[in-house]
Amino acid sequence: MKKLLALLLSLFFLSSSSVFADDIDLYELSIKYPQCQNSTYRHECFDDFSFGEDGKGRRVGYFRDNLIWEGLIWQNDVLTFETYEGVFKAVINCQKGLDDWYNCPDGQKFKPLEDGYIDVNSMKQGRFIVHFGSGGVFEGNLENNALNGYGKKTWSGGDVYEGNWRDDTQNGYGKMTWSGGDVYEGNWKNDAKNGYGKMTWSGGGVYEGNYKNNVINGYGKMTWSGGNVYEGNWKNRTQNGYGKMTWSNGDVYEGNWENGNMSD
Repeated sequence: MKKLLALLLSLFFLSSSSVFADDIDLYELSIKYPQCQNSTYRHECFDDFSFGEDGKGRRVGYFRDNLIWEGLIWQNDVLTFETYEGVFKAVINCQKGLDDWYNCPDGQKFKPLEDGYIDVNSMKQGRFIVHFGSGGVFEGNLENNALNGYGKKTWSGGDVYEGNWRDDTQNGYGKMTWSGGDVYEGNWKNDAKNGYGKMTWSGGGVYEGNYKNNVINGYGKMTWSGGNVYEGNWKNRTQNGYGKMTWSNGDVYEGNWENGNMSD
């Protein structure tokens, strides 16, 4: 059974539409490390997943501390990078045009700004403007080709994030405006709302307080569009612990809550 599984895995990788880099063996990595179980934080594990709005991006390999440590990266169905011990190496050649824009086979194009430059390993460093093959645009700081530092990204669907990045993920303080009108401004970790922030929904509701992994947790104040207000402790989006609820009709309850229910 194990031999059959190994054969099937080998055939799956070898049937990929892109050619592997010679020194990265995805099959060996897949049997050496366990499969990642957490899609928001990958550590000491192997994963193969698509990314981007159109699903044409792909990362395959061994992950450490949520960074692809050894593996391959496709963008717009084109093999673009290989990484070994956390160091990225470009495997496609982007041609520079007369307008100073670099055009890449994967449909991406980019241009250095101010202190931006391309180092001897073909890695983008400093400030750039990048047009992704999927239609999104980023303007801000890059380090070793990854979004790092302050920058603004606009997705093709209209969502916009402006703030701090680390290793291509929203980390630190930033503001996200969704195309539907919802807005969050506050702290992020690994693309998720973490810490203190303010969420304003297009329908009129407002929450200001603490989050953990995109979920309301800790102390915070929720004002519903209908006028009800709760200020106090939360656990997994529900009132838990001590808090005060003021209804729009003037009724008030202040005391303990459990799973969204008054418990006194």
